[in-house]
Order: sequence, then C-alpha cells, then structure tokens
Amino acid sequence: MHQNSLRRESALFESADKCRLCGAREHPRPFIEAPDAHGASLVSDETFTLVRCVECGIVYVDPRPGPNELKSYYKKGYYGGSGVKKALENALSRLSAAGKRRLVERYKKGGKILDIGCGDGGFLSAFMGKKAWKVYGIEPNIEGYRLSKEKGVNVFRNELSKCRFPERHFDAVTLWHVLEHTPDPLKLLKEARRVLDTKGILVLGIPNIKGLGFRLGKERWFHLDPPRHLFHFDRKTIRAALKAAGLKPVHESYPFLEYPLDIYHSVMNSFANRYLRMGLAVPALALSLGAKPLLSLLRSGETIVIACRKDKKDAG
Repeated sequence: MHQNSLRRESALFESADKCRLCGAREHPRPFIEAPDAHGASLVSDETFTLVRCVECGIVYVDPRPGPNELKSYYKKGYYGGSGVKKALENALSRLSAAGKRRLVERYKKGGKILDIGCGDGGFLSAFMGKKAWKVYGIEPNIEGYRLSKEKGVNVFRNELSKCRFPERHFDAVTLWHVLEHTPDPLKLLKEARRVLDTKGILVLGIPNIKGLGFRLGKERWFHLDPPRHLFHFDRKTIRAALKAAGLKPVHESYPFLEYPLDIYHSVMNSFANRYLRMGLAVPALALSLGAKPLLSLLRSGETIVIACRKDKKDAG
C-alpha cells in the first residue's frame, strides 16, 4: 500500500463528521485533489482531498492532519527564499505592509495592536518606532517567532486563546493570512473579537478561491497550499463567518501588491514541461503584474482584505 494511503488510514489524520465551519452534517461534495505544494514548490509526493460544504460553500481539507502531525508540514525555511523574484516580492511586500498600516490607521490612529500569526514580523515593522502604537504579535512557528523577536516585536509563541489577554485589551487586531491555517476559524474570530476594544478595528486578509488564479492553476494554485491551508474562503463564506463571530465589515478590498507574483506562479505551476515553462515565463509575468490591478478593481483579486468592527447588536 502507498505510504500516502497508510498515513490517511492512521490516527494522524482526522475526517470531519460535519462541516468544519457551519456545522452542517450533510456529506460535503468532492472539490479537488491537490499535491503537497507550498507556493511555487512541491514539498512531497502526498496528495490531499479538498471538499465543499453543500450548505455554506466553504472549501476545506478533509481528512486533514491532526494537531501534532500538522506541525510537521511547516518545514524549516517556510519564511525563506532567494533570487530575483524573491527580491521583487520583498520590495513590493514592504509597500503592501505600508498600505496595510494606512488601512488600520484609517480607523485607529494609535493604541495597542496585535498581529495574530505575525510570521517574520514584516507587517508589524511598519508600526515599529511610532510613538502612537504599542506593538504585539503571536507566532507559534519557531522560525517566525525568532525573526519577529529579532525585529523587536513583543511576540508570544502560543495560540491566542492560551495567551489569556483581558477582554477589550487591543485597539487593533490583524490576521494576515492566518484564518486559512487555523483548525477552527470561527473560534479564532470569536476570541479575536473578545480581546478587541469596543471601538477597535479588526483587519484580516485571506486568499480568494474564486479569483483568477485558481481558475488558471487549479490543483497547483499558488494559494491552495494543502495541508497548511485548511480552509478556503470567498466573499460569501468569509462574510458568513464574520457575521457568526459578531463582526461587521466596514471595508473590503482586493489588493494587488500583496503576493504580487501569485498569478505568475499559478500559471507556471500548471505546466510540467520545463521548456514550455521557460517559454511562458515572460508572458506569465506580464499577465500577473498587468492583470492584478484590473482584478482588484473588478473585486476578483487573488486575496481579500476586510476591516471589521464589533457588531453593535452583539457588542460586549
């Protein structure tokens, strides 16, 4: 029996008896089979099954690795990379971080900000040294934790619920590409709401599975990333999750500087032939950089950014 099949039948993997978001018990529909790929790189020969809930429409990995097994899929070098494309991505990502800071400051001019899943601290770097802000981060990954610490972030290596922050403790809470990684998105959103001040702002970013990239790349879509990305949202499903958590959107956008080469990678990933890939590299790069601003305007970009307030009907 194939090693992949052996692992699926072991206790290391968990199958859901109901929708992992809305709780519907009707059997989900098969969605896609995808390889263990992180961004543009194949990680192993494993494949994973993604399904779609017939009730709410959320797409999720099922069966998925258990909590202890999941950690093994975050290999050393998760925050690494090199080369010309990486340098371009880093430069544009810094511009993106500055834009994210301006979005937060549109609603809050200062106070305590918590970035959940702060990674290497790149986003919080945009707030460092500003007297109006006190900066906090949460990052369970040891590599990301170390890199954030080196940048001077007051970072906790734990889950949000285990940090035991007081209610209404933060003026701003951010979750940049975290929700798709968590085993229980609704639980995380509710806890983030609990630690958010009554007049605070919560901002999150997620991949958009209804964007152009998935239609082009399918099982090799740049943002699919199984099994690290356990859930995949679109505009409808993320708004349903926010409503269930007592959060009300006040802003929605589809940024084009975030992951500037994601469409490029989705296109290139879909071709196995090395020479074909080489021939398509320049057109694919032009498509990625040229299409993203247009897709942003059409509200069909690769990622969605939503800013929320506490819903007054449920505010504590």
